[in-house]
Amino acid sequence: MSAQAGPRGNIYRCPVCGAEVLVVARAHGAFRPHCCNVPMLLNRYRARFFVCRVCGSEIAALKPPNVTFAPHCCNTRMLSAA
Repeated sequence: MSAQAGPRGNIYRCPVCGAEVLVVARAHGAFRPHCCNVPMLLNRYRARFFVCRVCGSEIAALKPPNVTFAPHCCNTRMLSAA
């Protein structure tokens, strides 16, 4: 399966061993990851990014959305990043 590398947060999974990779930076061109000699599959959900408004730390939540997930850093709630 081919897809643009541009969508930050795309997660690809190996259908053989289950390894996953995450696109963390936007880019242009075709991104076609392979693992175990087979193409990796694009997950139906994407990572969600959060940033600390105090120190600028950034994290990514890799699993599907959970309404109770509210990350904190520097004793403040992290902001959802686009």
